Amino acid sequence: MFSLKIVDTDDFLDMPPTTQNLYFHLCMRADDDGFVSNPKKIMKIINSADDDIKVLISKQYVIPFESGVCVIRHWKIHNLIRKDRYAETEYKKEKKLLSEVDNKYILDYGKQNGIPIGNQCPHRLGKVRLGKVRKENTLEIPPKKKKEKPKVHQLVNYFFELKGWANKDKDFYKKKKIIYGRFTSSSKQLLYLCENDLEEAKKCLSKVGIWADSRKLGWSIETVFKKWYELDLLKPKEKKSYWKGQRVFKMGGKQYVLAHNGDKLEYNGSQNELEWK
Repeated sequence: MFSLKIVDTDDFLDMPPTTQNLYFHLCMRADDDGFVSNPKKIMKIINSADDDIKVLISKQYVIPFESGVCVIRHWKIHNLIRKDRYAETEYKKEKKLLSEVDNKYILDYGKQNGIPIGNQCPHRLGKVRLGKVRKENTLEIPPKKKKEKPKVHQLVNYFFELKGWANKDKDFYKKKKIIYGRFTSSSKQLLYLCENDLEEAKKCLSKVGIWADSRKLGWSIETVFKKWYELDLLKPKEKKSYWKGQRVFKMGGKQYVLAHNGDKLEYNGSQNELEWK
């Protein structure tokens, strides 16, 4: 029923016990395709908090759908059901939104939006409707409303701005092997964690970005999930002052230089001579 390849990993065991408990209960009530029809009811029965399901989603142990059902991502690793006993899920619409790679479900963002894979941003000609009011033998055309980009794309665009990837030429993305579509799934999960609040999701990305960049660490949208319980504690690394390669520090309202030989010397030079790093 449960594979140790999943539930015996450090990533799984690092989750709170209540989150692990919810995962087991969801698996016990899943159908033959791993779909759970009533996750909220299960959470209420076992007195599980909203953060528990959010952690499972952020760590990609379950995949949620707008209909309210969810699916166990590693279901086919946990279970191998004989064909003569298998009964297909009634949630066929949601199942069509999934792809299967190495016995793991993956939410196919392209399928979800009716867009073929590899062509996430097709250019289409819009339809123009002509108004019925005539003025001097001309047709009055109503102003075209600008469609706002989906929040998922707005969040990916903001992530690209933070990373310094925005508005680059094709060679830049090809050289760095950056594919826009790879970030849509994690952006959607982050929006779910932030209860579809785009500004809150941007704040989370910004916090992680400032913290990681100040330490010269690589980071991605998934880093937010790993630091979810620490977001309010993340602070940028404070720069320290140096004079000719020697550390400068304050003590008793005065500045001192820590010489290479260990001596502490009072610093009376200009602040412009200090190097911060």
